Amino acid sequence: MEPETRERLKTLSIASGFSMSAVVRRLVDGAEIREMPPADYHAMIGELRAIGNNLNQIAYIANATGRVDREAYLQEAARLREGILRIRQAVELR
Repeated sequence: MEPETRERLKTLSIASGFSMSAVVRRLVDGAEIREMPPADYHAMIGELRAIGNNLNQIAYIANATGRVDREAYLQEAARLREGILRIRQAVELR
């Protein structure tokens, strides 16, 4: 293998988190090799899901009763904005 090719393979391996042989197998299968998400990606996604569930509960109650818990809604909306901002910052750092 040419040194330049080996270096590119090593770079893809490090960026994706796969071994070099796994990268080759995936490339042969036609897969796209992507970088690993940031370390706290799964935690951020979990937090956004929890916020979404809370907003759904607020909407369900509002739909059933005609009343909106304004404070709970504003609190969850602020958490959502903060979560989106954290994700944007994590992506921009890459």
